[in-house]
Amino acid sequence: MCTEIPDVETALIAGDFNGHVGERNLAIERVHGRYGSGAVNPNGERLIDFAVAYDLAILNTFFKKKDYNTYESGGQETQLDYILYKRSKMSEVRNFKHFNFFKMPEERLSVYMLYL
Repeated sequence: MCTEIPDVETALIAGDFNGHVGERNLAIERVHGRYGSGAVNPNGERLIDFAVAYDLAILNTFFKKKDYNTYESGGQETQLDYILYKRSKMSEVRNFKHFNFFKMPEERLSVYMLYL
C-alpha cells in the first residue's frame, strides 16, 4: 500500500491504533519525536515498526502539546490515536491540533487539523 504512493503525493494515515509509542525515541528519532508518552506496548511497537519500514513520521510525537490524550477510561487518560505522515514531507508541516468530541466512554470523535 505505502510503497505504491508516488513521492510527489502526500500520504497521511490517521486512526486509533490502540497502541502506546512511548516517551523514548532512542534509535528511532527519524520517525518518533521527543514528545511521546508512557511505555511502549505491543501495538505501539507494531506502529513504530510500520513507521520505520515506510519512513513515516508519527506526527503526534514531533509537536509538544498540553493534552495529547485521546482516550479516557476508568479515570485514566492515554493517547491511542496517531497521525503518520511521510517523513520526506515533514518540512511542510508547521503544526497540528487535536480535538476530542463526545467525551463518553463508548463514543468519541477525534478531529485533527494539520497546518501546512
